[in-house]
Amino acid sequence: MGTKDLPRIFDAIEKILNELRGIEGVPLSYVIREKIFPAPETDDPAGDYYSLNDEMIPRALILKPTVRAVTDPNQLTTLAKDRIQWSDMFKAANLMVYNDLHLMLSDSELWPYIRLMAKIKNGLGIWECLKLHYSVPDHVDHRATQLETDLKSLTWLVDKRTWILK
Repeated sequence: MGTKDLPRIFDAIEKILNELRGIEGVPLSYVIREKIFPAPETDDPAGDYYSLNDEMIPRALILKPTVRAVTDPNQLTTLAKDRIQWSDMFKAANLMVYNDLHLMLSDSELWPYIRLMAKIKNGLGIWECLKLHYSVPDHVDHRATQLETDLKSLTWLVDKRTWILK
């Protein structure tokens, strides 16, 4: 596995974590999402999601609800790294993500990142290290190419009035 494969590996990890469930039934991919806090429900209506899974991922709590009053972005970043502020559900899900990443990547060149987080068993920490180290331009280019290919292969079915991927 070379670094050219990393965009595919990142995509595959995200898809796998989207299929695996935490204790509360939320897909584990919420552990590696970009936003710390869910959007307020007034800005994020339930009908805007394709499925219940797609709705659970951005709405699951990472930090304890009492931390929600903090608005300073620098303080939020600090709190997000402070394991004491993590919700109990997130702590359990983060450990599950660590174990899954350990199983997926322990025989690869990415092992040093697993080993780096082994003492504290931090799945989010592994993900952030990987993303930071390998940056994302290759990943973005790969996703853009993949999406363009998917769009080119869309076919309109007149009788069913829908698009399908061929």
